[in-house]
Amino acid sequence: MSQPLIKLTATDHWNLAQWFKGGTCRPELSTPAVAQMITTLRFPNDAGAMGTLFAQDMEFITRYQLNEPPPAPPAPVDESEWETPPLPEAARLPADLPGTAGPAWLTDYLVYARRKAPMTPPEYLEANGIWLLSLAIARRVYIHLHTRIYGNLYVIEVGDTSVYRKSTGLKLVYELADQAMPHMRMPQQTTPEALIDQIAGVMPENYNLMTAKEQAIDSQGRRFSQQRGMVVDEISGLLAATKRDHMQGLDELLMNLYDGLRYVYVTRTRGKTVIEDGQLSILGATTPFGLIESVSLKDWMSGKLARYLMILPKDRPEFSLGEYGIDAPPELITRLKKLHDALPAPPNIGEPDRTQTSIAASIDQAAIDAYNRYYQYVSYDAIAEESDTDRRLRGNYTRMHIQAMKVALIAAVTDWVEAGLPESGPRITLGNWAFGQRLAEDCRDGLHRLMYQLNANGHAEIGLRILHQLRKRPLPLWDLARRTGIESKLLKATLDMLMESGQVEMVERKGERGPAAMVYQTTEELPGNNVGVH
Repeated sequence: MSQPLIKLTATDHWNLAQWFKGGTCRPELSTPAVAQMITTLRFPNDAGAMGTLFAQDMEFITRYQLNEPPPAPPAPVDESEWETPPLPEAARLPADLPGTAGPAWLTDYLVYARRKAPMTPPEYLEANGIWLLSLAIARRVYIHLHTRIYGNLYVIEVGDTSVYRKSTGLKLVYELADQAMPHMRMPQQTTPEALIDQIAGVMPENYNLMTAKEQAIDSQGRRFSQQRGMVVDEISGLLAATKRDHMQGLDELLMNLYDGLRYVYVTRTRGKTVIEDGQLSILGATTPFGLIESVSLKDWMSGKLARYLMILPKDRPEFSLGEYGIDAPPELITRLKKLHDALPAPPNIGEPDRTQTSIAASIDQAAIDAYNRYYQYVSYDAIAEESDTDRRLRGNYTRMHIQAMKVALIAAVTDWVEAGLPESGPRITLGNWAFGQRLAEDCRDGLHRLMYQLNANGHAEIGLRILHQLRKRPLPLWDLARRTGIESKLLKATLDMLMESGQVEMVERKGERGPAAMVYQTTEELPGNNVGVH
């Protein structure tokens, strides 16, 4: 099934019903795209045009009657009801350990970022700075535990649109990356084939027509082709794109590029492409509703989303204009470039042995002991059958110790380079680990808040789908599941909520043949709604 051309809310459906049927409507209640259409366009009275634009929404639009009151907005989410399982005492760390605040470069970056983007939550700004350091390191340092762990990160910043100024913070990432290492940024949108070409170092077909500056950037980027980064302002499009026919294989490719596994891609026309040292970095932003629309239960359960650090702000910053006319301090850019240039460059494409030589980091015993305690909790104790952890988050939990170690490694490498590259090499201290664990814990807390938001908003939308079907006829559970396509556990939970609110009831229906069956029906007085029900 193709993706809808315009994503509509319940109020959009109501407004369009009023518009199509010639009554009054209230554009101010709709999303901006639909409001503009209603107020500025004369939509043709043509079923074909309507079907093209709103094909997947017509059943929801047609359910509303002319001049019917608009649907009530969803109730605000009361986050006071959310609860994150507490970290066991054995896995907790002091907050005042040396290094817990992160590397000095990050501290200085945050001073600048808060001046430039004070309305962007500090959680976003910190994640952006860590991601920039990760991009600069570019897979060239690892810590060898059960396997080699590198410092690449997949990050998603989640928050309501316009409220948390996500894009403002991301602009600072563009600014510093493009001044310190412009060759490390990849295009925001791509197909699996084009992404594979970029990672394999295939130059653009129009390379000879590009400016000298762009040619230089692409030539330098070719050497780092397997370790670059992608900044995506609205990442829900990338998450949803994998469901389209022409984007098949993108999920598997992105998971392999996170894990650094050898990836072989063969087609009849393009031949064989091998990625040996691929380790992509992704930074993106979206809204809770964007996640509802773009990901499924399978995406949570399969581990696809477990590779992403989900960053949610705790509070909305107070209003501030910030400072006008300031640029990034040159020292910040110089130090970021120094970090990038200090590590061994990857081999040139075309060299006989393209295997990259990376530096091995070491780790203090106190840090590995703390890692082991945290590892046991998130990957074993917290996901036991008797635990209360949301089953959708089990994949995320089992990777949290890895995420924390990646952040600790980034901090250790940055400290090492800024200390002048001591011969002892990069070393992860207990403070570095505490910094990584603190960030992972912030993400764990955010994930539980996110699940609460998704449950609240998701149940509201799912409730509308259920009521739409039950307004037509009473249905047994199996038939309702078939008609709505809602996963059975979520369907039953939403039905329980609708019954508790008095909108739906379950009654016995006696058929002409066979035993009686239990069906669900709305409590609204609609013609034919109680036919055959006793």
